[in-house]
Amino acid sequence: MTEYKIYYRKEAFIQSVINDAFTFGIMFALFYLNHMFCGGKGIINIIIGFFILCEAVAVAKRQYKTIPEMKEELARLESAEAAKLENNSARVTLKR
Repeated sequence: MTEYKIYYRKEAFIQSVINDAFTFGIMFALFYLNHMFCGGKGIINIIIGFFILCEAVAVAKRQYKTIPEMKEELARLESAEAAKLENNSARVTLKR
């Protein structure tokens, strides 16, 4: 049986702003610390940029849906899983 992970996240506008400010603050801090303590080496900036790019790609792959869309998707997945189980049980019955 296939398992799906569904995360429900309700975020207010102010929470979103704080989250974004924290994220960009951390990115700024990484570049600033590189400049202060590592002499602003380019390779470290490239590594930091690579990790930021990887996270951006991961976020872009996530699917965001409204609650009604999610309910429809869950109903579709449940019916597909039930049909799959019915087909497997029919095959077992035919083989006997």
